[in-house]
This record gives sequence, structure tokens and C-alpha cells, in this order.
Amino acid sequence: MAAHYIDIDADQALRSLGMDPNRSQLYNAVNDVLDQLIANPGQASVRRIRFQEVGLWCIPIYGSGEEWVLLWEPFREEEVEKEEREKEAVLIQYLGPASFI
Repeated sequence: MAAHYIDIDADQALRSLGMDPNRSQLYNAVNDVLDQLIANPGQASVRRIRFQEVGLWCIPIYGSGEEWVLLWEPFREEEVEKEEREKEAVLIQYLGPASFI
């Protein structure tokens, strides 16, 4: 299981999504992706699209008639606290509408 860190805006997007009963399908899909990412950030299902210039991975997420994306990157060892260095770590940079793609 990977250590994980989430950007404050991505965390707020997740919380807001969880409070909207009309978007429960999307909320569940996002949580499924988060579970997969934290369980094994090396698996192909969480490494679908790569932005080479900035080193981010993009995971498209569909639900409730919407398309969202989760952008994440592996945490570099020097950025991870000493006790977490033995584990893989991920940083979730963005969670929200896929309007920029």
C-alpha cells in the first residue's frame, strides 16, 4: 500500500463530491480509482495517460454523466518523510472536471 498525499484543492473537490447525492455514481467511481492507486500505483489501470513534460499520470473517471480526471505523480524519495521512504508514495495533484483535456 502506497503512502499518499492529496492537494488541498483536490481534497476539497472530493469532499464536495461526496456531499452531493446527485453525483454518487461519480463519487463511487473516484473512490474506486483512489483505492486502486493507493493499493498499487504501478498497475496499468492507474497509469493510463502520461504527461511527459511534467511527469504526471492522468486517470479518466466517468460517472453521473460527467467526466473527471485524477492527476497524480510518484513522490520522490527526498520529498517523503523518513519513515515513509520504504514505501511507495503518491501525490494527488488534481481531481476535477476533465475540461482541460
